Amino acid sequence: LVARYEFFKWWNATLSTNVAAVRLVGQLFENEILTQNYIGNIRLVSNFKLWKGADLQINGNYMTPRIMPQGTFQAWNGVDIGFKQQLIPKKAFLNINFSDVLN
Repeated sequence: LVARYEFFKWWNATLSTNVAAVRLVGQLFENEILTQNYIGNIRLVSNFKLWKGADLQINGNYMTPRIMPQGTFQAWNGVDIGFKQQLIPKKAFLNINFSDVLN
């Protein structure tokens, strides 16, 4: 599911989410394995036009815990920030990215 909204000419956001059912069936030595779970993620991307040739993007992500044959993958979240400045129109840009800024 994806939704996009333009708040102003200089600010828009896209929200996306996925949900799935997971069923894990198998055998480890003499032990039968049967487990199931619902998993999902949600992502928000917010874009800002600061001035001519300059853009700021903020991404927020959340992923639910996941089951795997090796064990459980813990839930995680993160926020990334990126800045882009056009230096030479359509030829050169300066990009600065910060990953997982709240960690």
